[in-house]
Amino acid sequence: MHPLSLPSSLLAALWSSLWTFCFSQLPDLFPLLFSGGSPLPALLTRLLAALLLCLGLPLFTGLLACAPWVLPGLVLGVSLPLLLAFFLCTLASCAIDSFHSVLILALGGTERHVGAALFVQAICELPVMIGYTRLRDRLCANPAVLMSAAMVFYGLRALTLGFAHSLWVPLAASSLQALSFALFTPACVDFILRTVSPQRLSTAHLVFQALGSGLAAMVGNTLSGAVADAVGIHRMFSLMSLLAFLGSAFAWKAAHIPEERRVSA
Repeated sequence: MHPLSLPSSLLAALWSSLWTFCFSQLPDLFPLLFSGGSPLPALLTRLLAALLLCLGLPLFTGLLACAPWVLPGLVLGVSLPLLLAFFLCTLASCAIDSFHSVLILALGGTERHVGAALFVQAICELPVMIGYTRLRDRLCANPAVLMSAAMVFYGLRALTLGFAHSLWVPLAASSLQALSFALFTPACVDFILRTVSPQRLSTAHLVFQALGSGLAAMVGNTLSGAVADAVGIHRMFSLMSLLAFLGSAFAWKAAHIPEERRVSA
């Protein structure tokens, strides 16, 4: 079957998946440039991404002809306040994910303590993710409001790490994974499903993946590392918490966006 004869919705899904994959490779570019290891595996990955991109160009041409809503959807189909919120929150999240273990080791911990912190995060996030729908319905809350609350807890978690001078503080802060990441992730998907029209869902997911897995992750890791070198890891966490709090305000603003459709939970 010729690519142009495919349904426009399927073309959108294929193109979005392709671009999501390519953007997901961006955070590895900086380690490739600055690490002393063999660059061959990473280079092969980039070549594969470039090949997929080239193969996808004919699909993209057909997609523009079959579905002219795609490019306007990059701006009109996704909430701008939510994009800003997601970007800012990811910056803070990258700082937490990348330097949480570094802080534990700096406070005298060992790899065993790092493993314990990761274990606490895992067991705390599962109940919230599984019970998200019930929690949302019981609170009668807009997904954007839950995202805003999750970003507040991201900020509180970073702020707690910023004032941590005891080994047990970052270990205890791992429990906030339940109210930050575990709440934010399903609420974000829920919000997209409720506010983006069915024809633009693939584009919306593409944009969010590009910001979260690509641009924000690349900027967040670079920024948090530079700030930690300049002012120290504790002040870095405190400063990055402000980004999460600012993102929470943008997410709260997104709560006033009307719903395009309501999905059954």
